[in-house]
Amino acid sequence: QHGILVAATESAWSFDADRAEQEPVVLGPEAAAQARVATLSAAERELLGRASAMGPVFWSGGVVALGRMGADPWDPTMVFAPDPSIEETKRLLLSLQERGFIADAQSTILDGTDRAWSFADATVRALIEASVDARLMGERRCFSAQWLQARLGGSPTSQQMEAVATLFAEGGDERRAALTYLAAGDLSTRRRRHERSRALYLHGVRLLDKDDALLKIDACHKLGDTATRLGRAREALAHFGEMLRV
Repeated sequence: QHGILVAATESAWSFDADRAEQEPVVLGPEAAAQARVATLSAAERELLGRASAMGPVFWSGGVVALGRMGADPWDPTMVFAPDPSIEETKRLLLSLQERGFIADAQSTILDGTDRAWSFADATVRALIEASVDARLMGERRCFSAQWLQARLGGSPTSQQMEAVATLFAEGGDERRAALTYLAAGDLSTRRRRHERSRALYLHGVRLLDKDDALLKIDACHKLGDTATRLGRAREALAHFGEMLRV
C-alpha cells in the first residue's frame, strides 16, 4: 500500500529502504490487528472463529468438536475411523502459532488432557469474534460448555464448573448456567470456601427465572446460609426474605 514492498517477481518482493524512511507506516493496535486478520485464509478465519467461542483459552479437541457441530460424520460407514479433520486442525493451529496468532496456554481447567491455546493478541480475538454471527456464536458457546463438561469427568472442581457455567451464560442458556453456578457453589461450600460460594450462588440466583420457584427457593436458602456463615446477618435476612417471597 505504501510502496515499501515492491513485487520483484511472481514469488518475491524487494524492500525499498529509501521509501521506508520517507513514509513511516504508523498503525494503531486495531488497524494493525485488522491488517493481520486480512492475511488469514477462509479456513483459518473459520477455525479462529470456533476458537473464540471457547473464551480466552481454547483447546485443540474443542475446536475439532465445534467443526462437527450440526454436521454428519465425515463417513457414516466408517464412523469409528480416524477423522481427517483432526490432523487438518492440528496443522492449521501449528501454522497459526508459527505466525504469531496463537500461543500455548497454561490452563488448570483441563490438566494436560488436551493442548490448550490462547490468542496472542486480544484485539485480533475481538475482531474475529465480532465477525461471527451472534446466533451462531451463542450456539457454539453452549456447545463448548457441553464439550468441556463432558471432559471434566465425575469429580470436577468448582473452578471447572464455573468455567462451564460462564460459557452457558455467554451462550444465552441462562437456566443451565444458573444450575452449573449453583453446583459450583455447592462444591466450594464443601471445601468451606464460603466467600467463593457466595459469589457463585449470587450468579446462579440472578440467572434463575421466577418460574423456577423451587430451585430459586433452594438457592436463596443456600445464599442466606452462606451469608450467615460469613457474619453478614443483614444480607442473610434479605436472602431469606427473598426465599419466603418466592
